[in-house]
Amino acid sequence: MIPKTIDKAQKVIKTEYAPQPDTIIRNNDNEYAIFTIDSLSAKKYIEINTTVDIYEFDLKMAKIDKSITLNSYPLEDYLISEKYLEKDSAQIKTTANLLLSKTKIRTIKNIYKFTLNEVKYTQYTNTDNGALNALETKRSDCSGFSDLFVSLCRANDIPARVVYGFLTEYGSNPRHAWAEAYTNEYGWIRFDPTPYQSIKFDKLKNMYIQISDVRNDKILRNGYFYTYRYMGDPINLKETIDITKSLPHN
Repeated sequence: MIPKTIDKAQKVIKTEYAPQPDTIIRNNDNEYAIFTIDSLSAKKYIEINTTVDIYEFDLKMAKIDKSITLNSYPLEDYLISEKYLEKDSAQIKTTANLLLSKTKIRTIKNIYKFTLNEVKYTQYTNTDNGALNALETKRSDCSGFSDLFVSLCRANDIPARVVYGFLTEYGSNPRHAWAEAYTNEYGWIRFDPTPYQSIKFDKLKNMYIQISDVRNDKILRNGYFYTYRYMGDPINLKETIDITKSLPHN
């Protein structure tokens, strides 16, 4: 997957490839670069360099901007129960009902505070467990926090989705998952229910590079950032992610 320009969130300035991809496709508003390597008799490298301007995209900014982020697909698509987002589970529905408030924003805030305070953060596990597991075990990495937040929103009839990408401020791993929720007043708004990430419920650091907003990506065979197929002997794959920050130029 490769970053794409997203209204109010980020603007792709340029993307450079070595070698050039066979093709670039777009599906569900996500973009994918496809490469074919004919021989692995020696080490092969695929390098993708992208320059992206990123912007503050949180509730506080939405209140200042006063223009909504439009939706590309029916909002009903973001209210369904799906793998890892078990919003129709009895436990999810019962919890969601306890967090329901008079307005959608207050309900979202209740869900945010519940997820943040009730689930203990664990290190990145590279294992999908989903919303129900996070609720039952009270433990998860960022993906479980996002899954639970989104599922509780959907259970309260608030369109929501899990988002994947990179952080420009990170420890050992820049990969991260967060969430977006939709209201008629503000459109899509970014929230991050994982501990130690948000400044406040309505305020985030400007450090998010978005890659995908599809939780179960069929093109990536339910992967997050890439997938690969091979013929012949098993291969060894090494991934390196380097992120360099710079201040805006006048």
